[in-house]
Amino acid sequence: SAYRKNHSTETALLKITNDILLNMNKQHVTLLVVLDLSAAFETIDQDILLDRMSTKLGIEGVVLKCFGSYLKGRSQRVAVHGAVSEKFDLSWGVPQGSCLGLILFTIYGSELFNVIKNHLPNVHCFADDTELYLSFNPSKEHGDVKAAKSMELCVNDIKNWMSKDKLLMNDVKTEFLIIGTRQQLEKVDLNCISIGAVDISPSNSPIKSLGVWLDRNLSMDAHITRTCSTAFYYLYNIRRIRPYLSRQTTEILVHTFITSTLDYCNSLFYGIPSYQLHKLQRIQNAAARLIFRE
Repeated sequence: SAYRKNHSTETALLKITNDILLNMNKQHVTLLVVLDLSAAFETIDQDILLDRMSTKLGIEGVVLKCFGSYLKGRSQRVAVHGAVSEKFDLSWGVPQGSCLGLILFTIYGSELFNVIKNHLPNVHCFADDTELYLSFNPSKEHGDVKAAKSMELCVNDIKNWMSKDKLLMNDVKTEFLIIGTRQQLEKVDLNCISIGAVDISPSNSPIKSLGVWLDRNLSMDAHITRTCSTAFYYLYNIRRIRPYLSRQTTEILVHTFITSTLDYCNSLFYGIPSYQLHKLQRIQNAAARLIFRE
């Protein structure tokens, strides 16, 4: 859902967490696998991309040649302390930092959904971040084993597709979390899933997905704790230089480093307990006192 109007990491996480919470209401447990791609933008095969634009999107003729001209014939040099390297060609990848480069990456990775739909009902991709999730009833016999097998087959097919399309999955950094209520998690006996040649055990600690920390019960405790810790760190450092700052400058720093931290994906805080809200309110109160020097 990246690079689309009215879509962001927040809407992506809302979709994922809402699906998981609905499964928890049905007394189901969800397997969440967060895939990690290595240098995704730099390893795109330009010929495969142009072929996909032609066969999948129907782009032909002069327009396709324009895209080919945009992608091919690029080169770069490396400069260090005034010394400049020889020019070398960029035969792979799409230009990063450009609007068109982001769209081209999305087109290139669109084939991923055709791979996943044969195995899983739910997946969400945001640029090069991919979240696979599958729910099951832990009360059913071998429900966890069947779910794990489906996830393994899906990930292996993804790896095969990536190998063919010149992308690389980082098996070691791929993370796996089992999410559910405490009562339902007690019924699950799943030690690991196989990702390529690596056996990955379910994480007992929170994992980070699109900038938000998710725990086994989707309680948001871990994310709020880390958010408050980051905010207090910035408050401490701004407080040290506050005597040299005007109110306006202090306000700008607070909004830049603290308010932005609190606001990131704050719609996920809906329905959290009052003790968690109190932690966030303490940050805002401290920030207000810092600005007005009370």
